[in-house]
Amino acid sequence: DHITLLLGTVHQIIGVILVVFCFSIFVTKFSQPKADLIYSNNVLMTSRNGQRVMQFRIANKRLNQVFKPEVRVSLFKSKITTEGETYTELVDLSVNSPIVLSGVLTITHVVTDDSPLFNVDPSSEHFVLTVLFVGFDSVYHGEICKLHTFTSADIVKVVFFVIDFIEPEGP
Repeated sequence: DHITLLLGTVHQIIGVILVVFCFSIFVTKFSQPKADLIYSNNVLMTSRNGQRVMQFRIANKRLNQVFKPEVRVSLFKSKITTEGETYTELVDLSVNSPIVLSGVLTITHVVTDDSPLFNVDPSSEHFVLTVLFVGFDSVYHGEICKLHTFTSADIVKVVFFVIDFIEPEGP
């Protein structure tokens, strides 16, 4: 009878531990921060205050605050060496990074003489712009990341962004 009582107790303890473990996994899965960000469909090549700039937008769909947002933009472009070898060159572009993101953010790269985009013609050259967004989510208290890619076909030459892409919800 003591063995039966001991086995029953051990069985219940193992059951409780498994339930707690499964509940912890369930809660952890749904409490992880998720980047609910959207990017503009196009990259603009335009002028701002007399300077040639490249711009695109990032929007936080939840409109909560994301602290210390860091935006990294990299240009991937095919190059050919003097020996005839083709390789992909990766160059980081300098862009503005704000202190906080809560709505829509316009990311700008000033195209100067030393910019990798200075002599690039999107209509005749193929390249890729990769954007990495990293920030601290104020609701989930964790880091969020979102990667997006623009191709040279996504670049348009216009004067400015026409609309914001966050619309109010409800009637």
